[in-house]
Amino acid sequence: MKDGPRPTEQPSQLNSQTPSIRTFELKEECGINNLPNQIMAKAISDGFVFNILCVGETACGKSSLLDSLFNTRLDSTPATHENARVYLRK
Repeated sequence: MKDGPRPTEQPSQLNSQTPSIRTFELKEECGINNLPNQIMAKAISDGFVFNILCVGETACGKSSLLDSLFNTRLDSTPATHENARVYLRK
């Protein structure tokens, strides 16, 4: 069987003729298995916004639940539910 063409140079000569390859060390793991960690780190550094809909009867503790959940006083402006128009923000 024929193995194919063989280089005529010695291995040391081959290495000296090939261009040098830049290498660097990674600061953290890279790959699909590390994707959840990367997403969590980005969310922590950038912050995130979410909406919570809490419904219930008057004086059943909705505001107290949210205040204790986030360990802070969430201030909201009272709103009427009888708006005749819909306003769009630019």
